[in-house]
Amino acid sequence: MALIAMLAGMVWVAIPALMRMRFAVNEIISTLLLNYVATYFLYDLLYGPWKDASDAFPHSAQYLPAERLPDVGSLLNAALPIALVFMLIVWWLAEFSRFGFYLKFVYANQTMANFAGVPTGAVVLIAVLISGALAALGGFLISSGIEGRLTQGFFEGYGFSGVLIAFLARNNAAFAAIVALLVAMLFVIGQSFQIFYQIPFAMVQMIQAIIVMSVAASDFFIRHRIHISTVRQGCRTY
Repeated sequence: MALIAMLAGMVWVAIPALMRMRFAVNEIISTLLLNYVATYFLYDLLYGPWKDASDAFPHSAQYLPAERLPDVGSLLNAALPIALVFMLIVWWLAEFSRFGFYLKFVYANQTMANFAGVPTGAVVLIAVLISGALAALGGFLISSGIEGRLTQGFFEGYGFSGVLIAFLARNNAAFAAIVALLVAMLFVIGQSFQIFYQIPFAMVQMIQAIIVMSVAASDFFIRHRIHISTVRQGCRTY
């Protein structure tokens, strides 16, 4: 099941990748619009043929035990070790492999990479396909390991949280695991505050926004220096 989900993710993300490479369509716009297509296609399935017949809620039936990821111990699901394994694979691929070197080269200067003989088109396409496969794997781990069924909101918030985590981790896979753990703790604590102390979840989002602004400001001040110069004007006395 996980392999099928990853293949489906690669096929889906190949659409904006080929549109970018073939017709120079902005990948941000195309992927955001395709999100709506995927969302409403999921709604059509959950309100239609995949709807659980035992109740009136728009979600699928409970997965069979063979379709769910097993628990490891009393508090840990197998989804977490799988995610850690793939994190190590991506970290090695990005930091120590030839493909990772090519990817950094293309990111730094695509024109120079073309002159150096790097297959920039293939490198970008492979990176996009890997990203789509990992995104689909994440959705599979959530639905099969945590919720045990397909719901209409199982993916909400994870896309923007992934962008935030990648930004805070400076695109380093190993650091991304640590940042993801801290962000997850922030969300869990925020949900606990919302339930037990009636603190609105917007407070957690505000803290998240403050963290992003602080990191962005630190990056600005690391790259730039502010020089304060004073202009002295002479005065004449008549």
